[in-house]
Amino acid sequence: ADVAGEIPSLFESDEIEQIVSAVRPLCIKAGKIDTRDNVYQHFVQLVRENLHICLAFSPIGDGFRNRCRKFPAFVNCCTIDWFTEWPAEALHSVAQKFLKEQEANLGITEVQKALCETCVTIQLSVATATKTFYEEMRRHNYVTPTSYLELISLYIHMLQENRQVLSDKILKYTKGLEKLAEANKMVEELQEELTKLQPVLEKSSKDVAEMLVVLEKDQAEAAKVKKNCEKDAKSCQKVTAEVKVIKDDCQKDLDLALPAYESAIKALDTLKKEDITQVKSFANPPKMVQFCMEAVCILMGSPTTWKGAKQVLGKMSFLQDCRDYDKDNIPKKIMKKLKKYVENPDFTPEKMKSISTACTSLCMWVQAMNTYARVAKDIEPKKAKLKGAESQLKEAQDKLAEKERALKEVLDRVAQLKRKFDDAQDKKAELEAKKKKKYRLRGRSSETAKAHRG
Repeated sequence: ADVAGEIPSLFESDEIEQIVSAVRPLCIKAGKIDTRDNVYQHFVQLVRENLHICLAFSPIGDGFRNRCRKFPAFVNCCTIDWFTEWPAEALHSVAQKFLKEQEANLGITEVQKALCETCVTIQLSVATATKTFYEEMRRHNYVTPTSYLELISLYIHMLQENRQVLSDKILKYTKGLEKLAEANKMVEELQEELTKLQPVLEKSSKDVAEMLVVLEKDQAEAAKVKKNCEKDAKSCQKVTAEVKVIKDDCQKDLDLALPAYESAIKALDTLKKEDITQVKSFANPPKMVQFCMEAVCILMGSPTTWKGAKQVLGKMSFLQDCRDYDKDNIPKKIMKKLKKYVENPDFTPEKMKSISTACTSLCMWVQAMNTYARVAKDIEPKKAKLKGAESQLKEAQDKLAEKERALKEVLDRVAQLKRKFDDAQDKKAELEAKKKKKYRLRGRSSETAKAHRG
């Protein structure tokens, strides 16, 4: 530092201008010329006269000696005040001040006076020991007020730490006692639950054993019923195969007549009203037209005269009657009368085509009815056999259905019992697991209780 009172480059240019503006009135008042340099020098003079700096150094070590050597102004330009040791009253007052600030937090109100006296005693005894140490060893040991303040601070800090440790231990032991009480209570509750659980587990084991006996019995019954069902199913399959053979044989014979019948029906569908009217218009019809209509009248159950034929053709539902004709139940009497017509070599669709379109279609229809009736007559025994076989099949199927229903009931009962058995086993396993878990918890709780007691 410059003892002249000025530190070079301490202020910036704008700060110097503010200082000059503020000090100018004071410079004028002091009777000085208000040049810029005079104003600033007046400011430095005011600082020198009014600014006082107090520096505190400890005599301990080489620091104070080195600073005095480097900066002689500390000795030449400063007033040195050597502080002596604090008296007992001062030490007591300082200790009382610091301890009083912490008495509420530390709980030392009742022993505050004794603590202050102890602090004073320690400081004075150390100072006395220091003098003895110097006389004997010719070595300095400085006991300063800072040491005294550190003593008080160290005591307060250690007391706070020990009180916190003690508080933590109290909290720990308190929680430990709570845990111990909880563990003892849990052990008692678990023991009570285990006592209640034991008869439930025994009953569950008994129920499972009883269900197992019933389940094995029902499963054996279900296997027996299933075996009978399989046997009846094979018999039913055999009858079904026989029915299919007979049915296929009948269908094979019918397939011979059905094409001609279907062709005749299609031919009837092609007839127009004009075609029927043309046949009806004959007063004396051609021989083969008369012949054709006689065959139609025989099938329709009408007189074989031309008048009867015209009456048949005159019906509005004639063509529909032909389509809906009961070909499966043509009487033998009609078939006998129809024989000479269908065996006539001139009574064919090819030959009738040149005579009349309507008679061609009707010829095809008559021939188809004759063919179908003949085939139906031939397969009549097969139909009877088929009917008997189908009756036998239905009886076998009904019997099989009844046994399958009985089997389903048994299987359903077994399945329901199996579910109950599985549920009972699951419940038993759950109870056993619960029992083991509670035993483990009881063991842990007992160990916890022992550990806390220890």
